Amino acid sequence: MPVRSSSLFHLLVALSVPLLFLLSACQPEAPKSGTIAGVVYDAETNSPIVGVNLTTDPATSSQTSARGQDGVSSGSYSFAGIPLLSRPYTVQASKPGYVDKSVQVSLVPGSTVVANIHMVTDPSLTWQANHLLLYYPFAGDTRDMSGNGNHGSDTYAQPVYDRFGRENSALGFNGQTDYIVSTRPISVGPEFTVLLWVFHHRDEGQGTLMLEANSDLCSQGYGLELEANGSLNIRGAGCPAETLRAGVTLGAECWHMVGLVVRNSNLYLYIDGVQAGYPIPAVPVSNFQLTLGAVHPAGALLQAGPFKGQIDDVRVYDSALPPDAIRALFGAYDCIPAPAP
Repeated sequence: MPVRSSSLFHLLVALSVPLLFLLSACQPEAPKSGTIAGVVYDAETNSPIVGVNLTTDPATSSQTSARGQDGVSSGSYSFAGIPLLSRPYTVQASKPGYVDKSVQVSLVPGSTVVANIHMVTDPSLTWQANHLLLYYPFAGDTRDMSGNGNHGSDTYAQPVYDRFGRENSALGFNGQTDYIVSTRPISVGPEFTVLLWVFHHRDEGQGTLMLEANSDLCSQGYGLELEANGSLNIRGAGCPAETLRAGVTLGAECWHMVGLVVRNSNLYLYIDGVQAGYPIPAVPVSNFQLTLGAVHPAGALLQAGPFKGQIDDVRVYDSALPPDAIRALFGAYDCIPAPAP
């Protein structure tokens, strides 16, 4: 009897194994893709925006925010069936007249993740068209892309990654010999704006921006000086140049947009699209040569010293940009710096 029972047991086991495999094969496979969908809105009016170009990083098929089936401006979009990854997707929305906006989305297997996007209008466009005197995007060279021919001098500054991770789209300065100077004086009126993006590592960098006259080695305009601890100073007109403590600090390991704006006989400092500190009385400047790296056009080092770090997207306007235009040019850039060692 025990032998017969054992044989029956083994027979049942042998019959059950194929059955288990069959049941396993019938189980639905875990989904390996997901969907990102949402609506693109105007941040001010909260109304849907159609015709927005939407892309993802990593790349998938591009989308355009569309109208609903009944013709109503739904502004909806959908990236369906995109593969799961170990890192989030970045969805970027762009449309002329609006500031580009990006959102990060983590996919859920087999589900739809709702990612609504709110875009702000770009008031800087008309200012760019009518008032931009100089624009250095540093896309592999030092050409002025404003159309005014204010190109930068040849330089040994090395192409580096910009704040969006694009290769050869910014310039790195070695803190010794690298500099750029506009090849001719730039004429401005009683009001003007200078904007640039700056990156520095901890305990490095000073002398980021100088506005120079042609006549001598004295500073006849304004400059920006970055100390090794990230403290930002303004260098005023005069001989010797006066240094004014701005009372702000630029965090290391991140890009920052810095601006000097002369408006109503006052000088304003902007950091990351927002006014920093209080205005100071401005000194009239009619024309200057823009110098990056704190080296005078004649080749003599100035008191500020050379800058070590990266510079990108330099712009000069012949008018004082309004605060909302400066905020729009700053856009939605966000940086989470690496922790200090």
